[in-house]
This record gives sequence, C-alpha cells and structure tokens, in this order.
Amino acid sequence: MMEALARWDHPRLGLVSPTEFIPLAERSGVMPQLSSWALKTALEKAREWQARGIAIAVNMAVSDLSDTTFPDRVRAAVEEAGLPPAVLHLEVTESGVMSEPERILTCLERLRDIGVQLAIDDFGTGSSSLSYLHRLPIQACKIDRSFIRRLTSEASSVAIVRATIELAHALDLRVIAEGVEDAATLEVLRGMGCDLAQGYFISEPIPDHATEAWMAESSWVGAGT
Repeated sequence: MMEALARWDHPRLGLVSPTEFIPLAERSGVMPQLSSWALKTALEKAREWQARGIAIAVNMAVSDLSDTTFPDRVRAAVEEAGLPPAVLHLEVTESGVMSEPERILTCLERLRDIGVQLAIDDFGTGSSSLSYLHRLPIQACKIDRSFIRRLTSEASSVAIVRATIELAHALDLRVIAEGVEDAATLEVLRGMGCDLAQGYFISEPIPDHATEAWMAESSWVGAGT
C-alpha cells in the first residue's frame, strides 16, 4: 500500500507542509475542491499500479467528514477511476473523529457502504473511548509515531504498543505502525504481530514520478510491510 502525501511546491517558499496550507484551504472554503483533486490524483496513480495489487491511502480532513457531499464525491472519484472501491483507503485522525463524533460516524458509515477501506490515524494521541472505537466502521488503526519511536528504549511504550495491537486484533482490525526508522524497531513490531509498517526505514516520501523506480528496486514491495 502507498500513502498519498500532499505538498505545495511554492515557487518562492519551496515545499509547504499540509499543516500550513490545509487550514488555509478550510478557512477559504476551497477544501472540497482540494479533497476532490487529491482523491482523483491518488486514484489515477492507483490505476497505474493496479496490476501490482497496490492500494492507495489518502488522509481526510475533519471538514471532509463534516461535509454531507463528501461520500458522494468519493463514490464518483472511484467510479471515474474504474477501480474496486477497496483499493482506496481513507484515513482520519483519532482527534478528528472525536471533534464531532456522531456526525463523523454517519459519514464513515456511508463511506463503508461504498466499499472503501477506513483507518484511524495517529491512534493513541486522541481521547476516544473504547466503547466509541468499537462503533467505528473501520478496518485498520495506525499507531502514532510517538509510541513507535520509543519502542527500543522505553518499556512503557512497548506495553502500550503491544496492548494496542492486541486490542485492535480482538476488534478484527489491521494494525499499521507509523514512524518506523530502524531495523530494530521493525523487528520488535514483527514480534508483536503488527500487520504493516511505514516510515523512513522503508522509504522517505518521494515524488510520484519516482515511485516506479523505487518499486522496481525496493525489496519492500510485496513484502507485507
């Protein structure tokens, strides 16, 4: 699986982080157009990789999930791409879900009915209760990098990550570890039964035109990480 990351390559400022331009897009009212563009662009790449069986993950803004037209726009984007809905994985942060839990739950249920895959991002940093987590129509949770980066140095992080993996598996969820930056951390996660991992140890973010070369050379493609 690949994750689509948005960056604004400004002619004067260089690469601008989404933490800077996404709030601006939300305040200016252009978030629906930006989200639709991101979905279309990501699905076009997924269509190129269809023969490899690679899915594409896209992050959702809270404003997307508060927009009643968002599920319809997702459906239209998937249909236009001519791909199975399950190729698209949509991610929302735990804190984002808890900002408007009932409204966002309704949106997630509509997205689930379309057939796309759903994941909670940055899990462990928000304030969701276990009872609410059980209600979410998700297929995966991503453990926040703040726990992963301390796996080889703090017993408390080991306990938290192990418990999170066991809880997620009990709820029939896949677990993805964020921020894996060395082989030792990856081995600890494998020993715990973590399903997938992402981070600089596997690959730094790369531009879309470089992905084919990376996949041709990388031992990670098809390795279940």
